[in-house]
Amino acid sequence: HLTALPEVSGRIRELYSRPFKPLAVMVRDIEEAERWGEINEHARRMLLSPQRPIVLVKKKEGERVHLAEKVAPGLPTVGLYLPYTGIQHILFFHMKKPYLIMSSANLPGEPMAIEESEALRLPADVYLFHRRKIVMRADDSLLIPREEGPLFIRKSRGYVPEPVTIPWKGCGIAVGPEMNSTGALAQSGKMYLTQYIGNLRSYSNLRYMQEALEHLRRMTGSPEPEFVAIDMHPAYSSRRLGEELSERFGAEVVEVQHHHAHASALALEWNLSEITALTLDGVGYGEDGTLWGGEVIRVEGGEYLRRGTLSGMPLPGGDAAVKRPVRIVWAMAERLGYDEIIPDTREAELTRRLASRAPLSSSMGRFMDAVAASLGICSTRTYDGEPAMRLESYLDAEIMLSAPVPPIEEKGGLKLVDLEWVFHELFESLTSSRSTCEVIAERRKVHLASKAVGSALLGLLLIALEDERGDVGLTGGVAYNREVEAVAEKFVREQGSRLLLPRVFPAGDGGISAGQVSVAFRRLAGD
Repeated sequence: HLTALPEVSGRIRELYSRPFKPLAVMVRDIEEAERWGEINEHARRMLLSPQRPIVLVKKKEGERVHLAEKVAPGLPTVGLYLPYTGIQHILFFHMKKPYLIMSSANLPGEPMAIEESEALRLPADVYLFHRRKIVMRADDSLLIPREEGPLFIRKSRGYVPEPVTIPWKGCGIAVGPEMNSTGALAQSGKMYLTQYIGNLRSYSNLRYMQEALEHLRRMTGSPEPEFVAIDMHPAYSSRRLGEELSERFGAEVVEVQHHHAHASALALEWNLSEITALTLDGVGYGEDGTLWGGEVIRVEGGEYLRRGTLSGMPLPGGDAAVKRPVRIVWAMAERLGYDEIIPDTREAELTRRLASRAPLSSSMGRFMDAVAASLGICSTRTYDGEPAMRLESYLDAEIMLSAPVPPIEEKGGLKLVDLEWVFHELFESLTSSRSTCEVIAERRKVHLASKAVGSALLGLLLIALEDERGDVGLTGGVAYNREVEAVAEKFVREQGSRLLLPRVFPAGDGGISAGQVSVAFRRLAGD
């Protein structure tokens, strides 16, 4: 770990070029944890468990609130965990302060350091080494505590390689997507996820993925795989790794669409061959070549049907609009004729020119980013998911549940929730008040944000509930938003159905590899 006191967190932020990204805090004991966050019985159980994960809890007003804001600026939650190694206990025994930032010891985008030479590349005042060999890296696990069990954001140290029973006896591997990745190995009726690997755009992390899969194969005595499952995105580095492994083993390559994998992982852990699920995240390559992320997916065996989605939003400049979601706002304002929302700047003028030929996205994550930007909550992303994560503080489940449902139209069997209508309602409210984003009252931001996100979410839930074939699933990175989960659970329950959430695999992209394995087995079996 790279460690520092929260009072001097700026040095770690400077190293990682992460001015606002949340940092985890290790606390001496459960009593200190209670000074930082609201610790209910479920959070307490997770904090004190032998696995010692990082547990996300709501910040608590009181003596630690300013420090909590330093380590997790603009967010409603803070990540806490307790010591789990002898050296950590010794450290706290000799310290006056009962808390420390504990961050993974790695250069940005690279695997954790396990050799002295790697650690020495990190600037620090003091280095503490030991002579024990680190056989395999494993990041700290990160989860949200719930009554039903943990909702994993990062399933790693303490929880892997925990086998999951599956109904297939063959052998195969999956290499996951591109970001926040894990790999998976299946053999003899068991499936094992690797520890959290991370961003596979890095060559070092690609090699790390390969090492982790080989480690699983050695531990389980696995034969050569019959298949290698990959994401269908043509430019993913994970795809190239999968094709490389396929050639090495003479295994069949099985392409799996990103959101199909999300929904299939959820079906697998609930022991279902069919499921209708909302798969809501930032991005996934669609079969039509566009960027998906706000989908109602019907899984039937190894195949799927895209039942509904959000209508497309332009991403002017592609990745530039992901980093600057205010570009999405300006593009939608240009489309809908709200010129007063667009400032007189060079960036805005460039956005206007790019908007008509920009790639389209149906992503719930990108939509939430745009809502955050339109209200002045976060217009520039400095870390993955930041605008939508900051937006959570402004969402109210009760207001979301009372939001109007947008028009839903059908095109070629696909139902579209009209996001233009949602943006029109939002822009109308913004311009009619003659207020700029900077001066919108906090309570008004809550109302407008909740109404916009609630409208889009209710539209997708209505499409899912039309299926009338049982329960509804919710997965993807947006499922980590507590208000979104609360709205979905209550709305689905009021319609006489049940909401199914991930319990075993991460809801985000860390669970994709499990879904890829499931789809591959079903397809090869002709299911």
